[in-house]
Amino acid sequence: MITRILQLSALMLVGCSHHDASSDELQPERASKTQVIRVPVPMDAPTPLLIQKIEPGDPPASMVVVSGKQKFYIDRTEVTAADYQECVAATVCVPSHSVRQKTWSAKRAVTLVKPEEAWDYCAYRGKRLPTQDEWMRAAVGDDGRKFPWGNTAPSCELAVVRDCVKDIADVGSRPKGASPYGALDMAGNVAEFVNLDTSGDRARLDPAVLGGDILVAADHLGKYFEPVPSAGYATYSEVTGFRCALTPPP
Repeated sequence: MITRILQLSALMLVGCSHHDASSDELQPERASKTQVIRVPVPMDAPTPLLIQKIEPGDPPASMVVVSGKQKFYIDRTEVTAADYQECVAATVCVPSHSVRQKTWSAKRAVTLVKPEEAWDYCAYRGKRLPTQDEWMRAAVGDDGRKFPWGNTAPSCELAVVRDCVKDIADVGSRPKGASPYGALDMAGNVAEFVNLDTSGDRARLDPAVLGGDILVAADHLGKYFEPVPSAGYATYSEVTGFRCALTPPP
């Protein structure tokens, strides 16, 4: 299985070669201008999407608040196999591209989902994929820390990385590795899709991945918290999942 995972992971990394750029090129832009993010329009998908699983509350209980000038909400955990299966059962989402899905734990982070399918799932929940800037803020805040938990070197107690477990873990299994806003598993376990486009148009989805995964060695995890400097590309992989974001109501 690990050989297959490595092959699929390579696909994900081909288009995300931002680690070869210099550290200066990889510094995130902290522009003062307001970033406008349109709410996703479900009807632009090939099959019309019905938004029907909107969680009540402000914020919804499954999300954490990322405060600041541009406040937003982001899922506390990665989307689970059970979460995604609900969307499949509603005939909105297509099944994960894995023959092993039926044996997965319900709380396992879902993987082998294409970026467009992740977009569809988030839209089904009345949410959207996070932008790169949002994901980075939710993961490491604005205080200069290297990892969600701070500057302490990664360990198996803080993140699911190589040599810690034999397979992708259930979400939320490393509470000590929480981000400053309370988001879990933003380092390791599965890498996560972000959308470099902010138009809300499914046809313009521009996916990249951040956060590292179970195949990453602990001492290499830091490079997966470097922003993608230009248009990115990512495809589905055995070690790539996602979480959703939400713009608060006015």
